[in-house]
Amino acid sequence: CVKKNELCTALKFVDESLIRGWHDMKARSLKAGILARILVGERAASGDVTLRGSDAALSERDANAMSAEYRRFLDESLAIDPLYFGVLCRAEDAEGFMKAMGDRLENYLNLAYEFIGFGFYDDAADILEMCPVDSPMVYYSLAYALAMAGNAKAAREAAERAEKLTTDLCFPNRVIECVILEYAAGLLKKGSRVYYYLGNLLYDKKQYEKACECWEKATAAEPALAPAHRNLSVAYFNHGDRSKAADRIAKACELEPGNSRFLLEQDQLLKKLGRPAKERIAILEKHKKIIPDRYALMLAYVSLLNETGRYEKALELLMGYTFHVWEGGEGKVADEYKKALFALAEAALKKGSCEEALEYAKRTLSYPDNLGEGKLDNVPDNRAYYVMGCAYKKLGDEKRAAKCFKKATEGSQIPEPVRYYNDQPSDYIYYQGLAFHELGDDEKAKKSFHQLIIFGEQHSFDKVGYDFFAVSMPELEVYQDDIQARSDDYCRRMTELGQKGLKILG
Repeated sequence: CVKKNELCTALKFVDESLIRGWHDMKARSLKAGILARILVGERAASGDVTLRGSDAALSERDANAMSAEYRRFLDESLAIDPLYFGVLCRAEDAEGFMKAMGDRLENYLNLAYEFIGFGFYDDAADILEMCPVDSPMVYYSLAYALAMAGNAKAAREAAERAEKLTTDLCFPNRVIECVILEYAAGLLKKGSRVYYYLGNLLYDKKQYEKACECWEKATAAEPALAPAHRNLSVAYFNHGDRSKAADRIAKACELEPGNSRFLLEQDQLLKKLGRPAKERIAILEKHKKIIPDRYALMLAYVSLLNETGRYEKALELLMGYTFHVWEGGEGKVADEYKKALFALAEAALKKGSCEEALEYAKRTLSYPDNLGEGKLDNVPDNRAYYVMGCAYKKLGDEKRAAKCFKKATEGSQIPEPVRYYNDQPSDYIYYQGLAFHELGDDEKAKKSFHQLIIFGEQHSFDKVGYDFFAVSMPELEVYQDDIQARSDDYCRRMTELGQKGLKILG
């Protein structure tokens, strides 16, 4: 009714609504707006009232009565909720209203969208023009409100201004914003960023094909729009086109070589595509200056150093960097720390530097503070004690060696699956078996190795997935992880470790 300018009819309907929902502030905001539109003047506060050309035909006496009713209704509504912006903006306290709104972008957008929903386009435009935040969504929304109010030229100018603003911190997510962005795209002769934002919103609403079409339009109109290339990479990978995914993330990194997030995601994608570690580390080392900017990127670099045998460098970086582990990501930094130390310990053993090997192995029993995490109670130390036992044995200290081998046999001999961050890989059972062998108990050693083989063979055909109560996911990745492939790899590794152990026994 408001959009048809049937204001008295609209007032009747909203009054009926308030009978059932007296404290419904949205309905009160609508009623306040209808009354204000019937009573044209300075917020309907003066007695000098003129009338809108609508179904509201009032005498001067009726208009004065309605003006009094309007003020009473505002007071009554603000008594219920003194901070409801849709009512507060119509009170005679502009300073109080602006103070309540603050410089919070969402306050202005929410109020403007409420007014747009009511059909109060001029009011919505007024609110958006007050907004102190230079956000693209303010001007796209202003363009829509102005266009609906009949000001096409000003609408186009607002949309063009939105296109020139930075994409930083602009995350449209409401359904109404989809309508607004689609309309703004129609106003612009050559829009680019409007399609980028629209693509983001559509992808969030699971409209994947339409989202990709929007991002393609964005990159066609503005080839240097790196975030759109990055988003296309994610979409292409998650929907099966790995080649295009690699090309797009490479383009994004080329356009923004200082963006550590893009570099991290490129490495994650290359890892999933099976690219060699040397190729991946070469790419990272071209951007060494930005690796410390993001701790997950530093972790990826350290992991590659370990993978390529550069353990001293990996340990140096681990000890010299302060990590900030996210919930669900526990264990990753510690794993690389132990991986480097064990590799150095075993290398020291081979060259006969037993004291050095002992030092490295002992360091794995606790974590330095800069790693950003403590040691979980369920983390096994079988490998550490096995290496220490071997070192003492080479030094001729049979008593200490036996004590370490004994500690290395402790713990369960039953392998467990690994899905979440607090699940521990069952590799320790392999070192448990080796320790039994050193103690001369080959029957128990065989049992440990056979348990690994049995687990791998029994679970290699399992269909796995995250359960409903999955705790924080163990990845910070936008490229969808294949938990089934990860489970299959784990089962193969357990089988191979068991077979390797049996070969050692002969």
